[in-house]
Amino acid sequence: MSQHYTKKLSKIKWSRSENNVITALLYWIILGLFLYSYLESDNPLSLSVVSDRLVDALSISMIFLVNRISNKPTDEFHSYGFHRVEALLNITIITLFIAISAYSAILTTELLIHGIPISSGSTALSAIIAIPLLIVAGVTIEHDEKSNFRIMFIHTLQDLAIMIIVLAFSLLPFYFFSQYLDYLGSYIVLFIILYGNRNMFRRNVNILLEGSSVSVKEVEEMIRKEFPSVHHLHIWDICQHQRVATLHMSIPSQMQIGELDSVRKDIERILSKYGVNHVTVQFESNNGDNI
Repeated sequence: MSQHYTKKLSKIKWSRSENNVITALLYWIILGLFLYSYLESDNPLSLSVVSDRLVDALSISMIFLVNRISNKPTDEFHSYGFHRVEALLNITIITLFIAISAYSAILTTELLIHGIPISSGSTALSAIIAIPLLIVAGVTIEHDEKSNFRIMFIHTLQDLAIMIIVLAFSLLPFYFFSQYLDYLGSYIVLFIILYGNRNMFRRNVNILLEGSSVSVKEVEEMIRKEFPSVHHLHIWDICQHQRVATLHMSIPSQMQIGELDSVRKDIERILSKYGVNHVTVQFESNNGDNI
């Protein structure tokens, strides 16, 4: 590798890292805006946003640590590497998020029951400031398909939609003279946030349970169209971008190694259509003896 190329690569890596630091700072600034808004006005709408912003700020900050761990090379005790730490982080963050959201919903209900007067001005101002900050965050964040930051980029787009809803519900009371719109907006925002994260929660629980989003039955039927003797197929996800499969295949005992290699490549080709990028095939002779 030439010195010029090495310097260029280092510059690209630094640029990405610098952009992601900027994105993390923007998330914390947005959290600070709505936290101040809630403390200043007791507006439940601001509290709902705080629960989401806190989790996002923690998530994008911890991704730096997670990426550092998950990119460590394999060793004699971790042959698949440390990729599953990604799922562990996501489960921890989502559990925290659910707890904070539940607290937010309970507090919003208490405020509604007691009919405490609230002000929407600071919430509206925070949303107005947050919208361009989220746009900048979406531009600066890393867009690599295999990166954890890719997930945060998609989530940032969802946050923009939520922020527009927050702005709408914080401005409506000025025209309809009803503080109940803030409570309604708070419940709607909480529902959207919880509903929007359901798939990520399910996916990461599935990873920790050594499952996968693809149907093993469907994949096995597809392989058996070409290789009917395939059996004992297992597929599981190590992380969100590493899927593993193992299978057994009965073959005539007189087959040569070159023929087996061709069969293996065909099986890998089929499995790659389902996102499998690591395959182990155990060949077995028809008489029951393993090869």
